Amino acid sequence: MIWYYGNEKPDSVKKLHRLGQTQHTVNFNIEELSEGAYKYRWQSVTLELGIFSYPAIVSAIVTERYPPDQMQAVVNNYLDDPDDPAIVGEMRDMQAWRTFAKQVAKDVLNMESV
Repeated sequence: MIWYYGNEKPDSVKKLHRLGQTQHTVNFNIEELSEGAYKYRWQSVTLELGIFSYPAIVSAIVTERYPPDQMQAVVNNYLDDPDDPAIVGEMRDMQAWRTFAKQVAKDVLNMESV
């Protein structure tokens, strides 16, 4: 995944208006840096125009790290050999990322409803 850098802390959600609809960018993994040229770094995903929902946020974050072909490889490797420690680790990493994505989506949607 790409890291973005800046000197101002990004909002968790950035909204742009295009063609009469809103496009949301969700910023996450926002970290304050103690060294270097920038004060912050973060990751982000931009959702489809007009879409801002729990499934869309989760899917965008998961897909950003695990594109469909890589996700399919992780699942198929696990189905083929669920006892291989490396494959189990790969599956656990992917599941942990999915859990993280779900939490980001919940947090972002809770902030927006306040």
